[in-house]
Amino acid sequence: MKDYQARTLDEKIELDDKIQKLRRFTESVLFFDLSLEESSLLSRQLQTMEQYSVILTKRIEVWCRDE
Repeated sequence: MKDYQARTLDEKIELDDKIQKLRRFTESVLFFDLSLEESSLLSRQLQTMEQYSVILTKRIEVWCRDE
């Protein structure tokens, strides 16, 4: 495995952990106490993080297929 691939795998693991934490927060009472603007931005952030995770997954799949 190349260095950048290992870093990407680490990034994916860390990103997925952050996604889980943010998803749990968006389901909590505290989230509903936020302003509409802030809760909307956090929701968009979560969606973007999830899209990024999918992209990283696809890159990793390409590496596995090409090995």
